Amino acid sequence: MNALILSGLLSVRSSKVFRLLLLIVLLSGCSRVSVIPKDLHGPLPPPPSESLRSELGTVWVASSLAQPGIEFVQTPASGLWSGAGRGAGGGAAIGCAILGWPVYLGGPAAIIGFIGCAGGATVGAISGSIYGAFAAEPAKTVEVVMTTVRNTLMSSEIQQRVQDQVRELITTHTHVPQATSDESAAATRLETEVLSIQLDGLPPLAYSPGSTGMINPSVRLVVTAQARLIRTHDKEELYIARFEYWGARMTVPEWASNNAQPVRDGIDRAALALAEQIVDVVFLLSR
Repeated sequence: MNALILSGLLSVRSSKVFRLLLLIVLLSGCSRVSVIPKDLHGPLPPPPSESLRSELGTVWVASSLAQPGIEFVQTPASGLWSGAGRGAGGGAAIGCAILGWPVYLGGPAAIIGFIGCAGGATVGAISGSIYGAFAAEPAKTVEVVMTTVRNTLMSSEIQQRVQDQVRELITTHTHVPQATSDESAAATRLETEVLSIQLDGLPPLAYSPGSTGMINPSVRLVVTAQARLIRTHDKEELYIARFEYWGARMTVPEWASNNAQPVRDGIDRAALALAEQIVDVVFLLSR
């Protein structure tokens, strides 16, 4: 009789240990969302009408002097407690999903499902917090890499780069005459402005709960710009459109690697891609 009781207790304990190990394997196995880095852009806005284009005459390309807003939409977990918190939430979700599935059967099975969900969430939160605490980068490291990325973005001079690229593409891809600085007062003004630079990750639901994607998410460089056609003599705005560049995706520490060279490369690609969109829409595409 004692042997049977002992065997039962061992079986229950082994089952709990197995569930704990299973959760840890699931948490560590979903370490990163696999995404092929590639450059994309948002939907192109409608181009100006042909009648407006015919009235443009000589064009003067100018850019805003304002520093674009820089935003980290998703950031790495910073230190042990931040990682533990994210891991606990993800682990609880996995645990509830594994042991709470009978709730979908309805009836008496739903009660078992609710009990299983509560138990699984508890075990999952514990195992997830342990995993998250170990997977998270130290707070000092996160601070350094985010500062490196932010400073590189701030010093990128992307406003000037987009302006220079637009001028070059107008020269090489269109027959639109460009004004010199002396002629700019009488020309139609094409004003470009980079509005924001973001490091934006996947939506939370795209990550497996508890994965390193939530603890150290892969983030995409997203740059938003606008172009305006302005009649110079009366400052009337003739046309305005917004453009987006969606760059490669990597973690913030990867963006900061090699003295933030990936950031500089990404800004180079963004400036060219945005200039191409602006020239295509404003001067080349038909409605």
